[in-house]
Amino acid sequence: MAASAAAVVLVTAAIFAFREGVPVLSLGVLYVFAVLPVAVLWGLAYAIPVAVASMAAFNWFFLHPVSTLRLADRESWFALAVYVVTAVVVSDLAARARRRASEAEQREREAALLAELSATLLQGRRLPDELESISGAVGRLFSAERVRIELEPRSRPGVGESAHSLVADGRAVGTLYVPE
Repeated sequence: MAASAAAVVLVTAAIFAFREGVPVLSLGVLYVFAVLPVAVLWGLAYAIPVAVASMAAFNWFFLHPVSTLRLADRESWFALAVYVVTAVVVSDLAARARRRASEAEQREREAALLAELSATLLQGRRLPDELESISGAVGRLFSAERVRIELEPRSRPGVGESAHSLVADGRAVGTLYVPE
């Protein structure tokens, strides 16, 4: 991904700028700033290659012997190992946080739907008369154009549609038909 490569290049440029005043081994941690946004936006699967590319760039440009992937001393090996482990752990934590935020947003949408459906049902109109508006609300939750609900299964799923039983208190109360 271009964004991942750009992040590695930007951090490498920053390290070049700071390398005169700060020990180079200390600056390697800055590559976490290349890995973290990738982990947050695209997940761990994309962040790990960025961590490895960052480690290779750090090795190539800053660790002796420079312009090779060989390392002259144990300190450098240890620094790279710590960096990679830290980058992977931070990436995993960021990916988990992103996933949990997404799940929380989904639960929020589901709670809003339940509140909307409760308000609709409490208006006292007959349930069969409300099924179209309820189907529309459920469709918005699933980002589906066409969702339908039948209280008594009268038909089979249409082409490109799947059927899901609606169960309350252990008994079937209807069928939800959604696009596949």
